[in-house]
Amino acid sequence: RSSDLFHSKIDSAFRKAMEAKICPVVSDSISKKLQPLLQTLPVTVKLDHIAGIDYSLVGPPGVTAQSVDVELKGEFFDLSHRAKVPFPPPALAFPVDNNLMVYFGVSEYLFNTARSDEH
Repeated sequence: RSSDLFHSKIDSAFRKAMEAKICPVVSDSISKKLQPLLQTLPVTVKLDHIAGIDYSLVGPPGVTAQSVDVELKGEFFDLSHRAKVPFPPPALAFPVDNNLMVYFGVSEYLFNTARSDEH
């Protein structure tokens, strides 16, 4: 039907125009307002009398038309003597499918830092 074709073309053009206007504003707001706010939040938690966990940002939030990505460290540490972890965290790959509101990933890095802390 011609009305469906017209509607889809208008909808597509309108969506592209809105994304072109809104995405830069959202991205700018996140980098100028949200990131500084996130940097003021506590990023370590004492788990018990021996260990804590560091969940600080590892980089600025990433913004796309579909998502806001926030990468957190996720590293156990010994409260009595915090030392640099002797191995780097791996890069995490998430599904390309972005139909869900939240994706949460945990790598072996978290568990390896817990084991590294025992020594």
